[in-house]
Amino acid sequence: MLEYAMRPHVIELIEKQQNTFVNLFKKNPSFHRDIHHFDWWMFPLEAPRNANVTPMTRHFSIDVQDTQDLLQHDKFINTYLLSIEKYLANLKRYGWNHYPVRFAKMLLSLDQFIKVSDRLVSDPKIKAINEKLKQLANRALDYAAHEIRDVTPLFNSGMRYLTQTLYATHSRKKPQQVQAQTPPAMINMPRTPRSPAGIIRPIPITTAITTGHPITQQTPTPIRTSRLSNTKGTTLFKKR
Repeated sequence: MLEYAMRPHVIELIEKQQNTFVNLFKKNPSFHRDIHHFDWWMFPLEAPRNANVTPMTRHFSIDVQDTQDLLQHDKFINTYLLSIEKYLANLKRYGWNHYPVRFAKMLLSLDQFIKVSDRLVSDPKIKAINEKLKQLANRALDYAAHEIRDVTPLFNSGMRYLTQTLYATHSRKKPQQVQAQTPPAMINMPRTPRSPAGIIRPIPITTAITTGHPITQQTPTPIRTSRLSNTKGTTLFKKR
């Protein structure tokens, strides 16, 4: 992937990602703490056009084509996968950092990259990336289901969209494959009865994904349509 084919802000995003990974993620054991700010380029995603967001969020927003370009950029995507892996590893090692906004953005970023890469799996290289993205997504959902209690509407949205995306992938497989490969984050969830096809269908994400940790806030009412799917979304980046 030649960088000159990318939009300028995407090239800048890659440069910032590389710098942050080398100088923060690899050198500072506490990089996961909320005193560090790097979400825009480490866990990039699309900011809705009509959302009330900060200039930084708007500047580094990536659309479907940008996401596709980044999936094909070896240096970016390898660092992206490593960054999520290291972030989850730090949370597991040091404990939950009580920063649900960042975790939510990571979930939404994973959801965007999985949705776009799902369309490109005819390419063996993208297929391998897609599988790794889904492995990390399952790890993130599993961690959240067991460790995170201080949820927010944005966090609930990330959990719901990512779970739906993973479930849709499994639903497209043969019933026996779905039965054998239920995503780890769903294994211990309460379940509804089996469908006629024999596929286990989880109950709504707002109650299932946080088993043992009741959600105290209502999931926000959808107000926009994502360009990545027909699923309605919400305003994701209101100024705090």
